[in-house]
Amino acid sequence: MNTDNLPAAPTGTAAAAMSSMEIAEITGKRHDNVLADIRAMLNDLGVAALTFQGSYIGKDGTARPCYFLPEEEMLTLVSGYRVDLRRAIIARWKALEAGTATPMRIELADPAVLTGVLDHLHEKVAAQKAQLEAQAPKVAAFERLSASEGAYTITDAARELGMAQRTFFKWLINNGWVFRERRTNRPIPYADKRKDGLMEVVASTVWVHGVEVAVQSTYITRKGLNTIAETLGIKLWP
Repeated sequence: MNTDNLPAAPTGTAAAAMSSMEIAEITGKRHDNVLADIRAMLNDLGVAALTFQGSYIGKDGTARPCYFLPEEEMLTLVSGYRVDLRRAIIARWKALEAGTATPMRIELADPAVLTGVLDHLHEKVAAQKAQLEAQAPKVAAFERLSASEGAYTITDAARELGMAQRTFFKWLINNGWVFRERRTNRPIPYADKRKDGLMEVVASTVWVHGVEVAVQSTYITRKGLNTIAETLGIKLWP
């Protein structure tokens, strides 16, 4: 497969995770068909596809969606594939776990791909630097909050409220708490929710196939969870 460049995994991805590009390459299936298989599976499981969504740079230099599946989800997906394809995917998984897997190809011989990759990295580095500088006080405040009172991922907050994750995520969007970032489709809190201490964004880095990738994680503070619970008429704690 010649369009897989610098895949960026989402926050919280397991140390061993197989990308949808790898599954497509091993099985000979088109990547868009593998994406459709994954989305259908996650929908049937009642799991938000956003949980495992990442991105990669295509041959035209634009960011495209992909997925990174931990072992359980990967095995669930391939259970519907032919035996020979299942065997090849599981062999790749074992190589990933053992650290002997050959990294996926990055086709930099194509000038369009090389230009796209360099532009993408330059933009990410510049944006990350500016963001870290701007968010340094807020990150410090968040770390203090986490240590003393705790904060919640969207999944954890939904569990505390007794709501399905998809239902809660839809509520956050419809009620002006978060929006989907156009490029990555990840949930980003509105500025007023961060200013009021209801939500926080923490920047960090993860390593994917030997590449350090900058990621952001969205959290709901304890104050934010209380505010949501009061709005919904839910009593969380005595």
